[in-house]
Amino acid sequence: VKYLITTPEKQEDFLAAADDGWSYYDTKDGFMLYENENYVPMGFTYDYYITEESYETTIKNTRANLLMRALVLSDEDAAQYGKYLKKLPTEQLNTLTYDAYVQDCEDRRAAACTEFTMTNSGFHAEIELARPNLVFFSVPCDDGFTAFVNGEETKILEVDEGLMAVLCPEGASRIDFVYEADGLSLSKKVTLAAIPVFLCYVGYFWYKKRRNEA
Repeated sequence: VKYLITTPEKQEDFLAAADDGWSYYDTKDGFMLYENENYVPMGFTYDYYITEESYETTIKNTRANLLMRALVLSDEDAAQYGKYLKKLPTEQLNTLTYDAYVQDCEDRRAAACTEFTMTNSGFHAEIELARPNLVFFSVPCDDGFTAFVNGEETKILEVDEGLMAVLCPEGASRIDFVYEADGLSLSKKVTLAAIPVFLCYVGYFWYKKRRNEA
């Protein structure tokens, strides 16, 4: 996140747990605002990937830092999409310091989308790539999402233990994620099919009533 809001009573607890990247920003209506200097925008690419199996063997306390350095792929996705990234060297698991984390955040910002906006049905993003790559979004993966890259439907990869990424080509790409609740499409079809039946049902009783009145 870019900003954090806390109260004066919780300030000491926050400062005790926060890393050095948080700085005081302002006080508004009794709430204290802090800015994250290591903020990374929505939608960015990586140079490295790590498989889920390898990720599960890493030290839990450094995983937050690791997730800014490498994208976590399933073995199946790594076999198909790993060619767009480099496999993270094992020795880099031993350099997940705070200073390295700051640099990784800077690298991710440099490879981030130039535009990201929420829409009524999901979100829209734009990015410029020097080569084909996976573009990562820290949005929970859900069956209701459909992704389009430059107008064409694209497979959504579930990465980083439940978030999303899509493959984009070299050059400029327009990315659209459209959300429709699971089952909504089927319910629309059922409703449309039921309307003629309902009209016939109403028409029958209307006709029967007219005949009885006659």
